[in-house]
Formats: sequence, C-alpha cells, structure tokens
Amino acid sequence: MNKIEVHLIAYSECKITKKRLATFTIKIPKFIWGHIKSHRALSSNSASSRAIPARKIRQKVLYSPFIPVYFGFDKPGMQSGDALKGWRLFLAKKIWLWARLFPVFFHYLGEKLGVHKEVINRIIEPWLVVDIIVSGTEWKNFMTLREHEAAQPEMQIVAAEIKSLLQSTKPSLISEGEWHLPFILDKEKKLGVETKKKISAARCARISYALFNGETSSVDNDIKLYEKLTSSGHWSPLEHQAQAMSELKSSGNFIGWKQFRKEFEKENNGDYKN
Repeated sequence: MNKIEVHLIAYSECKITKKRLATFTIKIPKFIWGHIKSHRALSSNSASSRAIPARKIRQKVLYSPFIPVYFGFDKPGMQSGDALKGWRLFLAKKIWLWARLFPVFFHYLGEKLGVHKEVINRIIEPWLVVDIIVSGTEWKNFMTLREHEAAQPEMQIVAAEIKSLLQSTKPSLISEGEWHLPFILDKEKKLGVETKKKISAARCARISYALFNGETSSVDNDIKLYEKLTSSGHWSPLEHQAQAMSELKSSGNFIGWKQFRKEFEKENNGDYKN
C-alpha cells in the first residue's frame, strides 16, 4: 500500500536577511491535495492525472492504493469520533479497498473505448496517491491549521513531518543574488545559471528528474518542456526557483526571495494591468 512521504529537497537561507526558503516533495492521497492548495503563501504543483497514461494510473490504484490512516466513528461535524477497532476497522478497510474495483473496471472499459485519460483517470482518484512539490518562505499558518487535531488526519502527518524537517535540517547559506534551484544535480552545478533555472522549472513541473514515461530526463528534454511551459503561459513551475534579495520584500507569495516567474512581463497572463 502507498504511504505518505515528505522529503526536503532544497533548503536555503539568505546570508543577509536570514530568510529561509524550503522546497518539499510530498506523496499524498489525491483527496487532500486541495488542502495544500488552499494555502496561498505556498507555491505548489502536482503530477497531473491528465498527463499520466491511463494504464499506469489504473495499476497504481489496483496494486498500490492509498488507504486512509484513520477510520473514526461517524458523528456530526467535520471531524470523526473515536477510532474504529476490531472487526469494524477490519471491515472498514475492506470496504474502502473493495469499493475501488468497480471504478477500476469501468476505467479499463473507458480506455478500451478510446476515452482520453483526462476524463477516465478522474473516476479512480479517491484511491490515488499523487506526487507534489511545495515551496514557501512562510509556514506558520500552514502549521497552525494543518498540525491541529481537528485537521484531516493525513494532513496532520504531512504538517508534522514538514515541521520536523524544517527544525532538524540546516539550510544552505545563499548570498544575495544567488538562486534556490530544486532538482539540480551536483554534476549540473557547473552549468550556467540561466540553464539551471530552466532545468529546475521543467523538473518542478514534472515533480521529478524523470519523464512521465519513466525514462531519464536530459537537459535538452528539460529545456524543451520549459519552453513549452513559458510559451503557453504555465508559470507556476517557475515559482519554486527564487533569487535571494537583500531586503524582506514580497515577490509573489514569497518574502525575501524573488521568484523566477517575476522576470517575465507576461507572467500574470494579462491580469492586474495598471
């Protein structure tokens, strides 16, 4: 079965302002993805159900489905009661797993009919685990709400792990003008900074060094994807790369770090004109 995973992949601190910027990759059930997106201080992207082949998605749901971490008794309100135990818990888990079989079957039929994955992949998402990337300079509100006992149990796990990693990990010290660049390998650090920014943006869009078909990515593949993103106005993957500033000014939803997307005049796609 799939489990929640949280990894701190890039953690930077500006030498001048002492402001920190952290980037995490997180494996979570698709049904709590919206809980993270609601925190607008954080920049995030997920592996899209529209991009991953239907057969691959179906295999994940069939052979490694996500099971909720907590099954509580029903009661009024958003939060469940005491945990089910014994035969009730056993059957609750079985019901959750059995319930996916009919959607998986109809998902298979839809694929055979030629229905595009952007439609049929949606019907099996409750059991799907998704990989996401999250970056931010401001984490207090997220911790306050998502580590609270009233939060969704899966979100409590994510928040607790993020908090632990932020407290136990020493960030890399970054000088003013230098860049926070997730997914850049040691062997790629000698590349020009403009190339590294493009590579990082492409990999943040995929949440991976690899292509969606499982093949290893290359610099050329990454730059092609970057050009596709920017030419079509998909700017959010360019929020995770950021340049250390000498002042605690806002840039998008970051403070003290200038986001890569802010280098582009058309990054707001026509909104907020003066």
